[in-house]
Amino acid sequence: MTTPPKPATSAMPNGIHICIFVYGASYTNLLAEIVLANLAALVLEIPEDLRQLSRVRILTTRDDIPLIEASPALPILRQRIQVELLDAARLGGNDKHGYYSAMVDNQRMFVVDAASENAALFFVGPDQVYSRGAFALFVDRLRRGYRVIVGPGPRVKRDAARAELHELIAASPDGTFAPSSDWLIDLLFSHWHPVNDQFLIEHETSLSWKAYVCNRPHPDELLFRFFQGPTFAAWPRRRVEDFTGFVDHELPELCCNSWREIYVVSEARHCLALDLTRDDHVDELTLADFPRVHLLQNLFNAQAIKDIKLIYGLRTCRLHRGDRDPTGMQREFARVIDPLILLAMAERKVRRRFGSWAGFIFRNFCILNTHTLGFILGPFSARLARRWQDADPLASGPPIAAGGPVRVE
Repeated sequence: MTTPPKPATSAMPNGIHICIFVYGASYTNLLAEIVLANLAALVLEIPEDLRQLSRVRILTTRDDIPLIEASPALPILRQRIQVELLDAARLGGNDKHGYYSAMVDNQRMFVVDAASENAALFFVGPDQVYSRGAFALFVDRLRRGYRVIVGPGPRVKRDAARAELHELIAASPDGTFAPSSDWLIDLLFSHWHPVNDQFLIEHETSLSWKAYVCNRPHPDELLFRFFQGPTFAAWPRRRVEDFTGFVDHELPELCCNSWREIYVVSEARHCLALDLTRDDHVDELTLADFPRVHLLQNLFNAQAIKDIKLIYGLRTCRLHRGDRDPTGMQREFARVIDPLILLAMAERKVRRRFGSWAGFIFRNFCILNTHTLGFILGPFSARLARRWQDADPLASGPPIAAGGPVRVE
């Protein structure tokens, strides 16, 4: 029996930057009441020697700092890891990215600073709760050579979930908490947010643009394919001063020399982050009249979904209650999604080899015949996509060379 090749480097980052951008009373109170208590437990999963090099960086405004300072969990967090409260949030002037402009503009500082120090980033939203073991998984995957970690971050109704999370904190001896993934999964299905339905492939409220796509073949079963994050952790390979894009869009190319260096959480019981979303929130995007056609059009958008994202989109993440056999459900989901991804990969090869007009003709032919091509390719897609679907690609793939462009072959 041969030993699988090891990654080219086993070095670790020079610390972890746990990054939070927050402003406004609603999100800041949520951070102070719940998220910092969760974080205070999770940081203990970072080995002591690495934790001494690490810090929590909270980027906010002067008006919001007193709310954070009043958090009962903050003194405990400060005992366990260095905490920076940064009055440096930029909230105006750049609307390039619309609703997300403030987040994009401020996360830039996190990326630039971490890259300059050879540190890794753990991204934590002010409305996000992680399962126990999540940070331990991030550290382990970094140690094994992965540079980006992508995983499930579905939404749960905030008010109902908040009450149960407060009970969990109240029952904790020190006021911190790291719930098991099974507990969070129960919370998700008990307080399911309707926005989750908009990411299901063929739901009546399905969105025309999806950063990830889901299938719910059973009330207690959810399958994900990711195309734009959610990015949980990332480790930049080089310094960068001009990073200006979405973390979920642009960061993989800064971090990875190969698609194999992206780890996709395959099982939510290993790592889960719940987004505590306002109960009445609705994503104000166009709905998809023909969901598969809209998804294929999305996948053809090379600016938003880079080649490396198409490849990690071929891997499935499972979130579930119970122990039913998922094989058939995953196979059926793959028969819908994989042909669309393979068509998008083929379009890029056609465009690069034969030019933009050939790419234009190929795209439109595929869009007009989406369902027919999916039906034809469905039986063969599993074989064609298999090489990219290993849940642990660094364990079975060739060593990754340092430097150079991202490789997708």
